[in-house]
Amino acid sequence: MTPSIYDAVQSGMQDGRETARRQTLARYAQPALSGDQGALSKIYGADPDAGMKVQQNARAMQQQGLTDQDAAMARLGRHARMVASAAQSGDMQMAQQLYS
Repeated sequence: MTPSIYDAVQSGMQDGRETARRQTLARYAQPALSGDQGALSKIYGADPDAGMKVQQNARAMQQQGLTDQDAAMARLGRHARMVASAAQSGDMQMAQQLYS
């Protein structure tokens, strides 16, 4: 009889740890993905494997953001060159249309 009570207690404790882990991930995943190091630390404390995955995803998202920003800056640079080129060639009407 004692081993079954022990097994039940152990199972309940494991269920409690799993619930706490899920709650921690649910609460801190988004802030950690946004760069919150405190939230990432909480996730690592609850589940180191999940912490590594969240950190990898955060890095990938940050890299994608930099890539998008680089592309936007390149488009802006091309547009600025078009406006400057039109103005230098004396086509002020075209430069004004491009500018506005």
